[in-house]
Amino acid sequence: LGRECALLFALNGADVLVADLKSERCEAVAEEIRALGRKAIAYSLDVSDYSQVADMYKKIVEEWGTVDFVVNSAGVCLTEELTAQTVEDIDLSIDVNIKGTIYSCREALAIMRPKKFGKIVNMSSIAAKACLGGFSVYSATKAAVLAATASLGREAALDNVTVNCICPGIIK
Repeated sequence: LGRECALLFALNGADVLVADLKSERCEAVAEEIRALGRKAIAYSLDVSDYSQVADMYKKIVEEWGTVDFVVNSAGVCLTEELTAQTVEDIDLSIDVNIKGTIYSCREALAIMRPKKFGKIVNMSSIAAKACLGGFSVYSATKAAVLAATASLGREAALDNVTVNCICPGIIK
């Protein structure tokens, strides 16, 4: 989903920073964007590490001066009943799905709000609303993204910055 969003932005004239935990995936998508005639930065990071997220935003500002649009699509979908999940699995879901989204929003809003312009789209999931067995942790993290987005949208609207959320279904 993140790849498709990045390519659509490039097709519509945007330069794009492609972020992913796996550097090979970042570079592959960045190459596709460059082939479309746009600038692209491949940036590998762990979104659950605040300092890495902050450094990524510093890189964007150093390269391009600002940030106008952000799509937060990093996510972990571990689907087992709660008692079958390890504490490490639970922490990973919370760290990536909730903290990663909030860390990115925090950094993006710090750039967007003073200039009175910006658009953020967070990826939640239909699982935030239509909860199924085996999805308790995932559903909880995606519901948190949905709630945080609603609150951030109200905060940022004062400065002409929109924060929205989409809840896609199953993506293959």
